[in-house]
Amino acid sequence: MYFETLTEEMISNHSPREPHAQRDSFYETRYTYLMYQMVSRCRDWVRIIENVNDDPDLFNVRDDAEYENHNIPKSAIICLKRMLVNILTAAKLTDSFKCRIAHMVFELYFNLRRMNQPLFASVLAKSLREGVPYDRDAYARYRAQLRECFRSFDKIPHMSYGPQRGTGTDPLRDFSEAVFPRDEDIAI
Repeated sequence: MYFETLTEEMISNHSPREPHAQRDSFYETRYTYLMYQMVSRCRDWVRIIENVNDDPDLFNVRDDAEYENHNIPKSAIICLKRMLVNILTAAKLTDSFKCRIAHMVFELYFNLRRMNQPLFASVLAKSLREGVPYDRDAYARYRAQLRECFRSFDKIPHMSYGPQRGTGTDPLRDFSEAVFPRDEDIAI
């Protein structure tokens, strides 16, 4: 849960002209690299559900976007969303970095679907939809950037395990409907 605070501080201290950043680095600065690492760790903590089947409490979670301290994967999802909100609303970060991080979060949703973890996928989608509930301006910036990142997200790999000859569910449609209200213009 401290990752959210660390992300806020890194963004506050972030300088794109940081003298220690390599010019050819995929991540512009040390801070952006550390933010990437924190997002990656949260994703790993969520994905542990694939290998932990002997803890019934792990799967006894509320289908909402609130912390449950006894549940590491769900708490990691909430922390991941809060970091993403900070990253997507930060004026100091580039749009390409913001979308790389958002794409990692989108991929997690589809990984959860492939792992047959619809409850955790739903928690992630609801959390992304909630965004910034108490700050209208930040919420608008977050939603606009989230939509833009979803537009640039590579959706083709996630079509291959979707509907089979008219049966099954469409994970892209499910994600879009869960994260973006129907009145938002999102092309799948």
